[in-house]
Amino acid sequence: PPPILPPFPTRRSSDLSVSISHMPDNDDVSCLDVDPDGRLWMGFDSQGAASVAEGYLPPAVLRLQSFLTRLTTRHGGLSSNQVVCTLRDSQGRRWWGSYGGDLLYMDASLRPCRIADTRLHQVISMQEDDRGHIWIGTFYDGAYLLDPTTSSIVLSITIANSSLSTGCISQLLWDDSRHRLYMATNDGLYVFDRDRDSLHCLTRGINVRSILLTADKRTLWVGLDNGLVAYDPDHAAPIATLTVRDGLSHNTNFALAEDEYRSGWGSTKHG
Repeated sequence: PPPILPPFPTRRSSDLSVSISHMPDNDDVSCLDVDPDGRLWMGFDSQGAASVAEGYLPPAVLRLQSFLTRLTTRHGGLSSNQVVCTLRDSQGRRWWGSYGGDLLYMDASLRPCRIADTRLHQVISMQEDDRGHIWIGTFYDGAYLLDPTTSSIVLSITIANSSLSTGCISQLLWDDSRHRLYMATNDGLYVFDRDRDSLHCLTRGINVRSILLTADKRTLWVGLDNGLVAYDPDHAAPIATLTVRDGLSHNTNFALAEDEYRSGWGSTKHG
């Protein structure tokens, strides 16, 4: 890869220090996650995955490659170089979901363990529930619940066996306080209640791009193509709707996050 650019000058204030370094060319980052020890993991659209340790600040004379631990199908045991999502579970396993190839996880020594099931070959989202099971959302085939101790699927939610109108799951969100799984799809938002073993639809006929349950578990935010909607998780009716008329830069909402001060952040098509 080409040499990285020198880090940008650091701007300092009483509580902020920022330094920027550039990735090598042709590496499109598809997902990011951080271990408890500060190690950053990155998944790429076509070049596998990589990690870098906490506190990394590359000297301008060195190449970024020298600081990365790279994982690919040839070196590292990935089943596909088209990585889509990653998850670190409560047992310290690092899971990799990809488009094509087996679902797999890696232990602390980065030894790959593959789950050979063709239903899990196009994974787009993963969540761990309170029992340590892994919920897996796929591009075309719905959602599955995997027991890592047996590497077997214990539950499936698909068009064939449920009220799902589509198999395309764009995001999963587990609510451990209510034992519920929220499923964002390209045709609405669904919620699976584990205690009642039931699935119902909160909204249908619209592409759901992002979902966020606030830290206090009182509000479920849903990013759509036509605005941002807030739900009371204990009721089906929306409690607030935000659009460009309310100050959004665009009605299409791509991602949602909440910071430590419980302020909500959203990314839209125009800001």
